[in-house]
Amino acid sequence: MSRYLFITILTLCGMLNSLSAWSADQAAATVRFRDAFGNPVQVAAPARRIVVINGDAVEILCAIGARDNIVGISSHTAKNPGPVGKMSDKTVVGPSTGPSIEKIIECRPDLVIAYEMWMSQKAFEAKLIPLGIPVARLFCYRIDHLDEEIRILGRLVGRQDQAEAYIAYKNRIIDTVKQKTGNLKPKIRVYNESYAPYKTVSDGCGADLLLDIAGLDNIAAGQSIPWPEATSEWLVEQNPDLIIKVASATFIKNGYGVDDVQAMDAFRNALITRPAWNRIKAVKSGRVHILASELWVGPRAPIGILYMAKWAYPEHFADMDPEAIHRQWLKKWHGRELKGIYVYP
Repeated sequence: MSRYLFITILTLCGMLNSLSAWSADQAAATVRFRDAFGNPVQVAAPARRIVVINGDAVEILCAIGARDNIVGISSHTAKNPGPVGKMSDKTVVGPSTGPSIEKIIECRPDLVIAYEMWMSQKAFEAKLIPLGIPVARLFCYRIDHLDEEIRILGRLVGRQDQAEAYIAYKNRIIDTVKQKTGNLKPKIRVYNESYAPYKTVSDGCGADLLLDIAGLDNIAAGQSIPWPEATSEWLVEQNPDLIIKVASATFIKNGYGVDDVQAMDAFRNALITRPAWNRIKAVKSGRVHILASELWVGPRAPIGILYMAKWAYPEHFADMDPEAIHRQWLKKWHGRELKGIYVYP
């Protein structure tokens, strides 16, 4: 009898040791970070049920192999899934600008990831955090925050190695562009128009940093606000060498799976026939390009930077094909072929 008692005690001790080790592991797996608002966020990792209404975060999570961790998405991601493909197995919780709190709760999430803009904390966090649902506001579209936020996402889903590989792959493209453009003088002068007509970019917004990395001289740099509004008269006076217009899928179909070149051509033609634009150097030389929003912001912004740099300095990028690099990116990180219109012409 004593022998069986001894074995039982040993077994119980082993179970207790295992439980202690498991508890220690669980405590060590708690991920703590500050989000885009600077708010502290604490999440038990790996987070296995995440509602992600930040479409750029969806793309990153899928790239590092955490698609199954996503249980809820925004209606925009459902409608425009891009390279991640259809996500019909995920609950659609509404728009990123104002999702349904009830649908989010029904997903029983370990975490909700949202953009830093649009919703107030009173309208969002205040309704979820008291229920024990952590909320993280992340950019995931600004290139100056991407490394940090990719690492956060990797830690949250227990895929740190994949996140570091993704960061290294992204940064190799950026570093190559910097090496080729860093010492170029004079720099090509560019007018970069955002989604709305005549809305351009200046210091303080992430888009200006993209132009700087591409080695371009932004004619709107130094303006008093991040998103100033230009006029045709001012553009004629500035006379940029290159014009890059960003196309949002909201206004003109572009990006993954789109094949209507005629629509893109008409979009560009409407741009170059604006009043007095025929007097601008970039228009006269045919250096007016359309860039899909998928490549202007978000995790694939390095591809957009490469396109912009090659448009500006074709002789220095003769050995680099942005389309081929984009094709490799999609195949490596999403297992998908390159389809769609991302630039024109």
